[in-house]
Amino acid sequence: MGKIKLLVLFLATAALGFCADVEIGMKEKDVLEYMGKPNSTASMGEKTIYRWPDMIVTVKNGTVISVKARDLVAERVEEERRLRVVEETRAKEAAWLAAHPPAPAPDAPVTSPPPKTQVQIAADRTARAKKILELRQAIESQRDVVNNYSAAFSSPNRQGTTAPQRDLAQALIAQYEAEIQAIEQAPY
Repeated sequence: MGKIKLLVLFLATAALGFCADVEIGMKEKDVLEYMGKPNSTASMGEKTIYRWPDMIVTVKNGTVISVKARDLVAERVEEERRLRVVEETRAKEAAWLAAHPPAPAPDAPVTSPPPKTQVQIAADRTARAKKILELRQAIESQRDVVNNYSAAFSSPNRQGTTAPQRDLAQALIAQYEAEIQAIEQAPY
């Protein structure tokens, strides 16, 4: 747990350090030179908003008028809290299921389910193929996130920093790949 707190502290320090270098009054070209290519750009009349993974910079008539840093510490803490809640919920569900196994009906004989028909097997295969396709599309989407954050954090000024969103996207890719593998290995 101490390593996580140290990582969160490092991320907060890094984010504040980068924001401190981009100041109101700087020229647009200097910010772009320093920060590298932004993840997204939005133009509204004479204002332009540039978004990087750790900050948002607003430029008007070629001069920075606003710099907003994302609170990476708060985001990391919230992400850890959500993961703990999910793990606790799964543990409670598993404990409840272990303590309350389903019992057969008292008058019904215990029998195995009837074998699936060819139509049911075909329908199962179609549903599985659709699920695999959805998971592969989700993987591609998460790979785009990883690539965007990797590119954003590859500039010389950001060496050694991390992006929690990139790490989350990588974890989701691994989860989706495991789901595909489980679907492909299941009978029928």
